[in-house]
Amino acid sequence: MSKAKNIIKIIFSIVLVVAGAIALYVALNLGNPSVCQDGSCDVSSQVTPARFSEYSWEDISHIADQIKNTSSTDEAQAVARRYNLIDANNNLTSETNYFITNDGVRIDFRIIGIAADEGSGLTLMSSSASYYHNINRQDTTDGSWKESGVRKWLNNEILDSFPDEVKGAIKPVEKLTNNADAGGVKHGTINETTDSLWLLSASEICGNINWFTSRYQVRNSDNVDNTLSSQGSQYRYFKENNVGPDTDPNGVLKLTYDGKPVSWWMRSPYLFKLDSIDSNFWFDVTSEGYPFNYLSPNSESGIIFGFCI
Repeated sequence: MSKAKNIIKIIFSIVLVVAGAIALYVALNLGNPSVCQDGSCDVSSQVTPARFSEYSWEDISHIADQIKNTSSTDEAQAVARRYNLIDANNNLTSETNYFITNDGVRIDFRIIGIAADEGSGLTLMSSSASYYHNINRQDTTDGSWKESGVRKWLNNEILDSFPDEVKGAIKPVEKLTNNADAGGVKHGTINETTDSLWLLSASEICGNINWFTSRYQVRNSDNVDNTLSSQGSQYRYFKENNVGPDTDPNGVLKLTYDGKPVSWWMRSPYLFKLDSIDSNFWFDVTSEGYPFNYLSPNSESGIIFGFCI
């Protein structure tokens, strides 16, 4: 009988230990959105919540991975909220962070989207212009964004200058642009390019575009606006700040280069023909933050680029 009691005590003790371990695991992880539902996140990827400006690049990469591995928008928002990427009012943080390239260039960046681009957790944007460059060396829009000199430059020379930990975390994503010839001949021809670094399109900044129907009201103007509006959805950062085709009430489009106000390029070429004159222009944002402007593509302007991790 005594031997039987001892066996029972041993079994009972084992049960208590197992139950205790389960209870501890639940206590540590219950309601913790950083533990992914599919088990793809482990304890080693946990980050201590802090302000966005205080995170290391490794921290930001881990948080982005946790967001990417969630299975719903609500879960993604919960992870972002836990790590202070969005505030109590459900708005994106206004804080920025930065890294230094191998060439010694400082890249300041901010969050503009949470799980916004397929295959990534965070969409980031340089928050000031670290470079000043043209779209093409020649005054041409031929080849649009797809064949532009600035696209090649960004995704080769500039990307290669990034530290390995930054470059390795960046996820190439699909970007939509009118890559037809200039002159208004093939409006509506939207193509995808796969980019690691990219300029933002008119619609990603301003939402639905009405520039040509509201100003010119000529043949094809609605088609041009529809084409411009089809180059990606407006990012959350701009939407929360009420940026529109002609509005920037909070001044979030007023950016700088070397501490001074600067105009900056969009990804969208100016594809319109008026009075039989071919337009060789490219859209940009003015140094005052006005979103409807254009320059010759061989002009130099600020480079504000997006990237995903």
